[in-house]
Amino acid sequence: MIRKSIVAVACLMLIGAALIFDTRTPFPGTYALLVCVATAAAVLWGEGSPWLEAKGLVHLGRISYSAYLWHWPVVAFLTYLQIALSPQLGIVLLPLVLLVAHLSYRWIEKPGRQIQLSLWKLFLVFVAIPAILTTVFFKIANHYDGLFDRFGKESVYIHEMTSPYLDNQKLGCRRTKGTWTDECNFGESDSKNFLYLIGDSHAGHYRWFTEQLATQAKVRVKAFAHGECLMIIGATNGIVGTERDIRCRKAIQADFKEISATRPKFVAIGQRWTGYPFEEVKRLPTLIENLIASEITPIILGPVAEDGRNLKDCFYHHIKLRTPYTGECTISKNNSYNLDKKTRIAGLFAEIRKKYPKVIVIDVQNVQCDREYCAAEIDGVPIYEDTHHINGYGSNTLAKRYIDRFGNPLLH
Repeated sequence: MIRKSIVAVACLMLIGAALIFDTRTPFPGTYALLVCVATAAAVLWGEGSPWLEAKGLVHLGRISYSAYLWHWPVVAFLTYLQIALSPQLGIVLLPLVLLVAHLSYRWIEKPGRQIQLSLWKLFLVFVAIPAILTTVFFKIANHYDGLFDRFGKESVYIHEMTSPYLDNQKLGCRRTKGTWTDECNFGESDSKNFLYLIGDSHAGHYRWFTEQLATQAKVRVKAFAHGECLMIIGATNGIVGTERDIRCRKAIQADFKEISATRPKFVAIGQRWTGYPFEEVKRLPTLIENLIASEITPIILGPVAEDGRNLKDCFYHHIKLRTPYTGECTISKNNSYNLDKKTRIAGLFAEIRKKYPKVIVIDVQNVQCDREYCAAEIDGVPIYEDTHHINGYGSNTLAKRYIDRFGNPLLH
């Protein structure tokens, strides 16, 4: 009776884990231990259990590894088509996966057990040949830039337009023994006019935008992007004392120490402004005031449009399906995503512009958006990398449009 109770409790624990655990469940850890203990109990005391020795359940155990292997191509295919795996869809797919697993067990796994091969033949068939084929395919794909033509002419055109920016898609510069590596320097290298670009990853995605302005205005640029750091003196980045907070404090100290020493003509700040508590962003006017007092012209790089969607995935969906693009990834200018923060940030920038006329505020959305909509592509080429980062092509193209419409602010 005790053994049966233990097995029953163990099975209920496993069923409960399968139904309750999700991507938010910490794993591995205590929850993984519960699963392991329940499984061990079922194995140790399950012999003779009518639950565990039922023919259907035993067969399910036999095909479980096949099901494990076959479920992944199904999930990968759905992900490729950007179809969310809902509980309703799971109910439909589970029998399908089990059927394929049964057929695989019946026609591949069982006959495969009868094959007798020497160790060297096993190595050749299951290790050497797959490794050689994988290497050859990788070399071919790498030589032809990922074989973009397999998706058609539109994909080739997009690759041709975006590939010049891939090497510097993300600002990879860093400090090495107190000095900056070459990736951090661009623009007019011999110019006496100097611009310092700081910020988080959005400073990185404005790398080409800034270079376009700087090259035309004959300005030298030194830049660095500190991921997830609000580069404002005194700002708190996350919980005090955590790795992120310490890293960001060091970055702020180092950057502004160099700014004080070099006294550049401009300091441009590029942040995902809505990604931080507004109480921290409100420290920006103090930084602006300090820069102006040091005879440095502050530049605020405003945000690009966001609506919460991964706009790169959205755009490439039609290419995967070989269907025409119908503008489905266009962003509504006044969409509700993060609307409260967007409104407060816009108000803060307006106050800064009014109080400090010397400040240059570059609102990129003035050339990305019309009265109602904001573009996720320009001339048929996507400009987003994810939900809120633009790619090098987008950064460069928006800069050209900004100069054509408003002039180069570095020349004013």
